[in-house]
Amino acid sequence: MKKLSLFLMALFVLASCSNDEYPDSQAKAKTQKVNFEVESSSFKLTSSSLKSSAIPSQYLLQYIFYNETGGVFLNKVLYAEDVAKIVTDTHVPLSIELPEGKYHVAIMSTIYSTVLNPELYIIKPENYHTDYYLKTISNIGLSNNQFVYYETFDLTVAENTSTQNVELKPMWSMIELVIENAKTFKVPAETEDLSLVLDTYYDGFYIESKLSKKTTPTVNISLLRMLEDVRKENTVSFSLPTSINEDKYITLKINYRKSQGTVIIDSQVIKTFQPENGKNYLISGNIGNTDDPQFPLNITLGKLDEEVIKIPY
Repeated sequence: MKKLSLFLMALFVLASCSNDEYPDSQAKAKTQKVNFEVESSSFKLTSSSLKSSAIPSQYLLQYIFYNETGGVFLNKVLYAEDVAKIVTDTHVPLSIELPEGKYHVAIMSTIYSTVLNPELYIIKPENYHTDYYLKTISNIGLSNNQFVYYETFDLTVAENTSTQNVELKPMWSMIELVIENAKTFKVPAETEDLSLVLDTYYDGFYIESKLSKKTTPTVNISLLRMLEDVRKENTVSFSLPTSINEDKYITLKINYRKSQGTVIIDSQVIKTFQPENGKNYLISGNIGNTDDPQFPLNITLGKLDEEVIKIPY
């Protein structure tokens, strides 16, 4: 009887060991080394490229591997000193060991100020399907998604997975409004302000869809005060950043307001259109008119330039 008990106990111990080891062996998925060639114009940008040489700047590279259901598997940030060791012109080579399986991959590069915490500029990942990237602070006076380069793709890691070539694309566009009669324009004497308005304003983007959502109703630039300051120049340009958004369009307009008044009495739409990221849109023409008291604001602007300039420019 004692021998039988010892035999059964031995079987129990063996069975216990087998059950402990089985999940471990399943958990150890086979890994593969995957090579990436990441290309981005941001790797060549300097503070002088940002027209703000007074504030030092650098670039960073961040890559995130989400698992098939959207959870974060790997999140890595390479700051300027790390990128500088491996970058060649506009290319950064990466070699990453990954378990076999399916992934959603997001790679981002952006310029950041070296006088501020660089973590203000990185993605804080939680889930691929819900994550939204919004810089905690405007970058060196820049707004929207300026100087953010980004791309996503799905990846299946298996034996002999080929090198992945990834080009990071600009996540913003610029609208450039050129006033050609800045030296001679006239507006009614009671004019308090002319405001260039981007309606509405979008900032940041969803990690999965790459679309921006509304962050503020409008962005206003006081044209009258700025034009008064530059009367010596006949041609003056104003630039506004924008991006592909969830509403699929933006509206650019000018508002007119009388002295000591808060109510906009005239508003003229310049252009409503669907922007594409990575382009510089040019609109030019004249502003101001005193001939028609019933319509104090008159803007004659050319149509959106069909030959848009690609960013970076």
